Amino acid sequence: MLTALIAVGGTLLGSIVTFGFQRLTADRTVRQGFRERLRQDRLSAYSAFAAVVMEYRHFENDRTGWHRTTRIRG
Repeated sequence: MLTALIAVGGTLLGSIVTFGFQRLTADRTVRQGFRERLRQDRLSAYSAFAAVVMEYRHFENDRTGWHRTTRIRG
């Protein structure tokens, strides 16, 4: 009888420990997925910002060049 109780207790303890490890692994996976999505969103935002800054630089260079040529002709 004592052996059966020890076996049942060991089985229950094993299943509880397994559940805990699975829960930790699942939480870690969710956090890692969230961090990856956040990283991708940040890279996308940085890329869009850099594109806008480069477009602005080109616009300013074109505008400055136009003013220089207009002043020289005038």
